[in-house]
Amino acid sequence: MKNELNQPSVDQKIVSRRQLLQTIASGAMAATALLPGHWIKPLIEVGSLPAHAATSTPTPTVAFTITTLSRNLVGLNNCGGPGNNVGSTFEIKFNYQNSWGEVKTGTKVHHSSKFLPSGVTSARDMDSFSINGDGFGGSITYTVCTGFGTDSQIITTISLTDAAAHQSNELTITSSKPVGASETTAQAYEN
Repeated sequence: MKNELNQPSVDQKIVSRRQLLQTIASGAMAATALLPGHWIKPLIEVGSLPAHAATSTPTPTVAFTITTLSRNLVGLNNCGGPGNNVGSTFEIKFNYQNSWGEVKTGTKVHHSSKFLPSGVTSARDMDSFSINGDGFGGSITYTVCTGFGTDSQIITTISLTDAAAHQSNELTITSSKPVGASETTAQAYEN
């Protein structure tokens, strides 16, 4: 009886190392016969950007912010309000930063007030203000005439809309009625 492990079966064939290398080499030659004779441009281009990516502008890190709001008395009982009422002049000042450089002609200052304890409110866009700086950064200053009447405090809130319609954040400051301010006003006002 012969050892079955040492004998090839009918389906198996013993191949020498030399024959194996010759078979691999001939297979590689056959594969190269399938390649084109010269270089051709690939059918798919990888790595191109979408159309919008090439024209998009990066979002500014500062955008449009206002800071450092102040409200200072510049004249006591020196301005007139509705009906023969006497008010006091206050200077409103704040700083701005605008990444687009659009704080210029066409910019709007939004100003609103709430008197306490009465709760009387007013809001308007300021017609006249001074810009100190350029479109990218600086300060804005304007004055208002405020009559407190019997109220003791005023809450002032401001924001900006630049010439390109970008909206800033809001700032709020609470101020007390100055000592000696007229109380002849029937109702608090600001203009």
